[in-house]
Amino acid sequence: MKFPTAAFIVLASAWTASAGQTLDRATITFMQNDVSVADVKLMGQENGKINKTPASVNQPVTKDNAVITGDKSRVELKFNDGSVVRLGQFTVFSFKEGSRDITLKQGSALMNVPKGMGTTNIKAASVTAAITGTTVLFQAYEKYAAIYVYEGTVTIPPNFVLGPGDALIFENGQFRTEKFDVKQAVGTGALFSKFMKSPNNEPFKLEEILKKIAQQLDIPIPDNLDDTRNIDAILNRLIELDQNKPKDDDGYNPYSNY
Repeated sequence: MKFPTAAFIVLASAWTASAGQTLDRATITFMQNDVSVADVKLMGQENGKINKTPASVNQPVTKDNAVITGDKSRVELKFNDGSVVRLGQFTVFSFKEGSRDITLKQGSALMNVPKGMGTTNIKAASVTAAITGTTVLFQAYEKYAAIYVYEGTVTIPPNFVLGPGDALIFENGQFRTEKFDVKQAVGTGALFSKFMKSPNNEPFKLEEILKKIAQQLDIPIPDNLDDTRNIDAILNRLIELDQNKPKDDDGYNPYSNY
């Protein structure tokens, strides 16, 4: 599988988002433990330390702020366009006002972007991706970055597309694709399970994600998604569609290791 080089993907961060409502402001809607905000312009200027102040629920967040989480700490932001972003521990996150550009300097971010909002560009470590109407998890650490697509599509410039159940991993200067179990990830992931009391939990429920997957892949939606058999039917159809995708020019089938 041939991927763009890391250097090319970093340059792609200047790629312009398609038309849609811009991200102008956010509000903290849920938080746990050590969450702070910092002035983006002053970060790291005082002896390498970050000048930050404790955050609170209902606090507004603007382009001038970076949101920072500590150990065993998490926070949820809701943007003016309805997008919801959940940040895991040890995360530094910011956005550019008047655009749809988001930066994950380090840590993890689970995002749900409503359909019809245009393309949102995410820069996470060495990876820049474009997401459209998507529920997606980004991780960014030293020498490692990952994208996990739960529903919707993610495009890696110039034209590599990820769909539901796809993951793209960048590690030690190399890219690889993997498949992951959407049902298991939703059931065990901290950015799902630790936010059950959030006022914005609806789009992150497994049933809602499965409905969107079914709509995206033109799969009939069962009447009762509480039934494990109906859930498995959608996931099995997703696996079947993946396995029928053609191999790439190198003869490597990234969907064969599900």
